[in-house]
Order: sequence, then structure tokens, then C-alpha cells
Amino acid sequence: MSEKCIGIPSSFQNTFFFPCDHLCYCSDKNLLELAETPFLVDILVMMDKRNKDEVDFNKLVQHVFKLWKVQKVEISKHFKARDRKSAKPLMIEGIGWFVNLMFWTNDQLLTRLTEITDDAAHLLLKPVNAKERLSYIFQFPDQFHAFIQLSELYEELEKQWYIAIRKKQHIDKK
Repeated sequence: MSEKCIGIPSSFQNTFFFPCDHLCYCSDKNLLELAETPFLVDILVMMDKRNKDEVDFNKLVQHVFKLWKVQKVEISKHFKARDRKSAKPLMIEGIGWFVNLMFWTNDQLLTRLTEITDDAAHLLLKPVNAKERLSYIFQFPDQFHAFIQLSELYEELEKQWYIAIRKKQHIDKK
């Protein structure tokens, strides 16, 4: 197991997601396993530590949607127990995955976190009022209503993504 630490690029320095200026990961992991850490795949590609050609957005998206479904159950348990403190780090991870998904479902890597809500507004596939809803979630990640909102954002994005895939498959058949 080969553990590596990298400095977080200035375009990704966001204390909401990264309280320190470095990120450690196991370099032996495959891309799907690396995707379990929000933004790691994007950062590694940006730093030329992983090849962009090996990025399969569909596989990454499917994997992260599965991760969220497991995480959602865990977060729900914490909120039912009125344990906001334990829910918060899981929420932050889930928010990170969602931000990744918004770009990956649009076949794009994330290039910065500094203006995330504005960058997301320009994406083709995104939930309705994503900018406003994300702003609320970022402001109150330990609130139950933010959890509900995040869950709804995941559901909407997943539906849009599947519709886009079906349309593409239909066009490719012609």
C-alpha cells in the first residue's frame, strides 16, 4: 500500500471540503476507489498524476450514485438520533460527491471549487435551482432540511442523467 500526499491546488482550496492544504491517498487504488474521496480524481488528472483518458465518466457516476445510497442511510440514522455532529462530516462528503456528479454527468472534470455554485449554473445537466439549493446546503450542512434537499438533488440529477444516456443511445442507433 503506497500512501501519497499532495498539496491541494489553489483552485481547489475550499475549507468547507479541505480543512488543511494537503490530501493523502493510496496510489495503488483504481479510479473508482479514488472517486470515493470527493475531487481526488479531478485533482489527480489536473496535476497529471492520472491520465484523463482512463476516466470513464459513466462508471464513475454509477459508482458514486451507489456510494450515496449507502451514505444516505447512514446520514438518516444520525439525524433520526438527533446527532447533527456525526451527520455533518458524512453530509460534507455527500455534498462533495454531488458536486463531482454534476460535472461528471456532463462528461467534464471539475477544474475548481472556488466558484462552484457559479460554475454549476452553466452545466447542461443539473437539477432545477441547483445554485440556490446548493448555497443553502453549503450554509447548513448539519441541518436535516439540507439533508432532504441534498437527497432530492441526487434523485433529480440521477433521473436527468439516465434520460440523457437513453437519448444518446437512441441517437447512436440511428
